[in-house]
Amino acid sequence: MFIRTLAPAALVYAAVPALLAVTASTPVHACAQVALCAAPTPSNCTPGSVQTQSFVAEFPSAPSSSPCPTGSAVPPSGCPPDPASVGAYFTNQDWNSAAVPPPPLVPPLLLPKFTPAPGTCARLIQAELQFEGGFQGEFTVINHSVTFPCTATVTAQVAFEVTNPAILPAPCAFLTTSTNTAGIAPGSQPQTFLQCPVSVACPDVTTGAPPLCFTDPVLLASEFTGPPGSTLRFDHLATLSSWHSGCGPGTFIILTCARIRARVLYTYCTASTPGASFCAGDGLDPAVTTPCPCGNVGAAGHGCANSVNAAGALLDATGCSVVQPDTVALLASGMSGTTPVTFFKGDQSAAGGVPFFDGVRCVDGALVRLATNPSSAGTSSYPLPGQPALSVRGNTPVGSGLTGYYQVSYRNAALAFCPPATANVTNGYSIVW
Repeated sequence: MFIRTLAPAALVYAAVPALLAVTASTPVHACAQVALCAAPTPSNCTPGSVQTQSFVAEFPSAPSSSPCPTGSAVPPSGCPPDPASVGAYFTNQDWNSAAVPPPPLVPPLLLPKFTPAPGTCARLIQAELQFEGGFQGEFTVINHSVTFPCTATVTAQVAFEVTNPAILPAPCAFLTTSTNTAGIAPGSQPQTFLQCPVSVACPDVTTGAPPLCFTDPVLLASEFTGPPGSTLRFDHLATLSSWHSGCGPGTFIILTCARIRARVLYTYCTASTPGASFCAGDGLDPAVTTPCPCGNVGAAGHGCANSVNAAGALLDATGCSVVQPDTVALLASGMSGTTPVTFFKGDQSAAGGVPFFDGVRCVDGALVRLATNPSSAGTSSYPLPGQPALSVRGNTPVGSGLTGYYQVSYRNAALAFCPPATANVTNGYSIVW
């Protein structure tokens, strides 16, 4: 707090030590939260599985903070009551949770990252952030005139700033301001008045600012999703300014107490499949411009037809790609013979396709042979017991946001079928990790 004394010939400033609760904590708890972002369009979600989960972190916590003083102060005219805020403010002029050195005196706001429950395949599809800062306080005025009353106008302002460079390209910065006017009787007795409580949200959608909505799969995976105990860190700064007019000569004592809150709202669903099929040799896939080499068109969603299956071979997948370790299994069926087949992965897609023996290949870029596994009755899978998880073998870590493109090649050496080629491929399958 600051004491500013107005005398006829000079201005005298005296600083009063601020109250700093260095043990104040930033509790986190689940909460109800009103979404400001539009509901995301579910994709690759099991019908009816979309859910939300929200958390709030605040500084300071009400149990550990110094209550904002009220005493016998008289509320200014028109000052709205705010009983819920009593005890939930931090009695300090300025703070900065990222100030080093010295070590931070104010802890950062820590919100839990989205963590899928064990045994589920929950996929985060949107995160929404909301911040709120507020303050209240009191001002005391001494009118040194023994004859004349005066009118004091006191304005207090707290500037807040919330930062996380990985998530917020620019800090969430906002002002809270309260102005109060009170009549002061003559004499040297101090008279104390409440500073109106104010609260401002960031972003403030009432002014047309857009809400903070995040739907990019890469950002959701890298910044908002993590193992149990992982957190989002938000540093925050608060800076107090105050000024007054009237009542000269007089003494003003202004005490302001501030708080800040951060909220996150997660929207998630149960994934229906780990990825999506592409590169069909069915003559129907508009992205595939390369025809099956012998006009050997397969069934919808399959690869080009082979000598024993006019529908062509099918590559599908089961399991969960958003847990660690992943449980994804690639399943190839409808192939010819019982010879070993090769599972391979690329980091790019040649969407139009290129001829590959009796089929069309769309997996491109840096190719990785995942494994050559046995087949039985035209079926095979990866991984087999003892083989690395798909994300590990393909060097696409869970939560990386990388996309893996997969296909399976198999031998098809029937001399009367599409000579002289002796092999074919399934359709492709893509997974965003």
